[in-house]
Amino acid sequence: MEDTIGVPISRFTYQQRFQTFHALKTLCSIGLRGIKLFDITESLIISRIKYAAPSWSGFATQQQLQQLQSLIKKLIRFNYLPASYPTVTQIFNTLDSRLFKKIENNNNHRRHNYQVVAQSTYQEKTFITRHLKHIST
Repeated sequence: MEDTIGVPISRFTYQQRFQTFHALKTLCSIGLRGIKLFDITESLIISRIKYAAPSWSGFATQQQLQQLQSLIKKLIRFNYLPASYPTVTQIFNTLDSRLFKKIENNNNHRRHNYQVVAQSTYQEKTFITRHLKHIST
């Protein structure tokens, strides 16, 4: 997968991919199945996709995302990952939300003070109060 933004998976050369798939095939042939095989696949391949994903995933092109998704589909087809494994965009969204929650909950983070806190105005409170009184009577 060639790119100009330095996506970590691009460093996963053809020879490395071949060796990794061969290793997974060998593990399957000796009887490794299920959760253990899924864990090994995640640690060998998916970890490369997830590595620093919040910092580079926004710059990935549609073609690169499709290539990553086809890799995941191939892993599912060979039963190296479960059929219910999330898509690339779901993985990236999960990682992004985790990062933002960590920033949001960390009072010492330098961006914490710049977060906008949504506060309701006096007019909104008055409007809500009037309508709630109407509903309750």
